[in-house]
Amino acid sequence: MSRSSQAATAGPVSTRREPVKLLLIATGLLLCIFLAASLSLANGIPKLSMAEAWGILWGEEAERLAWLSVRELRAPRVALAVISGAALGLAGAMMQDGLRNPLAAPELLGVASGASLAVAVVTLFQVPLLLVFYPWAALTGGLLAGAVVIFAAKRAQSPLQVVLVGVAVTAFINACIIALISLAGTSGSVLVLFYFLLGSLANRTWEHVWIAAPWVVVCLPLGLLLARPLNTLRLGDHAAQSLGMRVGRVRTLVLLIGAGLVAAVVAVTGPIGWIGLLAPHLTRRALRSEDPRKVLAFSALTGAALLTMADVGAKLAIAPAETPVGLWTAVLGGPVLLLLLRDRILRSDHERD
Repeated sequence: MSRSSQAATAGPVSTRREPVKLLLIATGLLLCIFLAASLSLANGIPKLSMAEAWGILWGEEAERLAWLSVRELRAPRVALAVISGAALGLAGAMMQDGLRNPLAAPELLGVASGASLAVAVVTLFQVPLLLVFYPWAALTGGLLAGAVVIFAAKRAQSPLQVVLVGVAVTAFINACIIALISLAGTSGSVLVLFYFLLGSLANRTWEHVWIAAPWVVVCLPLGLLLARPLNTLRLGDHAAQSLGMRVGRVRTLVLLIGAGLVAAVVAVTGPIGWIGLLAPHLTRRALRSEDPRKVLAFSALTGAALLTMADVGAKLAIAPAETPVGLWTAVLGGPVLLLLLRDRILRSDHERD
């Protein structure tokens, strides 16, 4: 058989296998989320079996302590991990494709730092604000910081300039946070703020879920709708413009939707890093595709799986004590990122040779 015949035969076969491959990957990610959620629901005080935990969740009778623990503490924690991970994963994929920078991450927007600064001001200066309004203060600070980056990015001539704007804004805000902590000294508020800055899902209730959920429900579909324009943008700015795309407008939408997703998460969990950076890379590696029409949706699923599993580690590693999930994502994310970058560098060198 000639090479042309082989290629013609392989094309339809690979096309037919593609939906099966996508289904298997999606099933694997959903299974990871289910197993992690089961472990999270079952473990704690009191400790339950997975069957008992799911039974309580679906309405079976149980002791009051077990019932309250599962339905009012563990279930909202799992729900928040899933929606937060999905939001961060999608935001990261949008940022990387929109800016054509593989190291772009939601933190680039300055949203996480802006939200943290708002909480720092409220906490350290003991602003008379009810606890229920703390997430809204963080959300406001995050969106304001994101708006600064978005406004400056409109004048940017290249993705690199957008990256530099985000890094500059984030560095300035982080410096302000450090200055505020230094002025506060060793007050009890500093410890509260420090724990928030590490990022955590512990002690979250349905109230926190309902604060973040509307933003994610609105911004998630809007982000997925940008898949086709982002796919066109992979051709380069000039090629995309020649096809009639308004590149600046697309990038502004990417930054705006990404800001909404990240700000909603940070408002209720604190800044959780690395999920938005790693999820798109792992997704592209699993799919063996750079197509945003596939990568965006699967990055959301991957982000949800990563954060849910990381939170199980944070909950069980030194039980009954807990560690903030932000520490786990940083400790585990760093080595994984180095391996991904190493493979990327080796692959680039091989292609040049």
